[in-house]
Amino acid sequence: MSRSAASLVGALLVGLIAVSCTARVPPIDAGRTPFTPSPEERRLWSEAEREEESLLTRVTIYEDPRLDEYLGRVAAKLTPGDVGPDGPVIKLVVLRDPTLAAFAMPEGRVFLHTGLLSRLENEAQLATILGHEVTHVYERHYLVFSGGGDSAKILNKLRDTVTSLGTPPSAIVDRRDQFVGAAVLSRTVQAPAR
Repeated sequence: MSRSAASLVGALLVGLIAVSCTARVPPIDAGRTPFTPSPEERRLWSEAEREEESLLTRVTIYEDPRLDEYLGRVAAKLTPGDVGPDGPVIKLVVLRDPTLAAFAMPEGRVFLHTGLLSRLENEAQLATILGHEVTHVYERHYLVFSGGGDSAKILNKLRDTVTSLGTPPSAIVDRRDQFVGAAVLSRTVQAPAR
């Protein structure tokens, strides 16, 4: 096994162990009962949207319709499908920022930095990043972080993420809990033909 493959397996195991040790919040899953956010989660989504609007006044969006279309196609393969009218909708925003970062907000907006996108070598790497961020949304990790819904803790986490823009990637990694969307990715990436 190559060193990079071993590192990826190690990261996946650490992520899965971390997820298994946290509070249980049911994921948003298509095909079952339509998702309805709790009042606490609705408040969280509203606050996240206000934080995003504030963020968008301080950053530069990288506008490229062809890139947006491509990212949307890749992300669509990673979402569980119809989660009902009240479920989150994944919206991708590319920020002109040299750092190697991406982050997701609770209601489905995913921010990708141009620095990260410029370092990716193929669609599988992009799908890994997007799968990771989409997993945060559909597994409701922002509620998991708080043990079930303390919005003050969650919003502090959101503010930390938003204010980390422009800081070195190592500092971002230190501040953010890492989970990997391995299950999501495994549904969409096919083994190479032999």
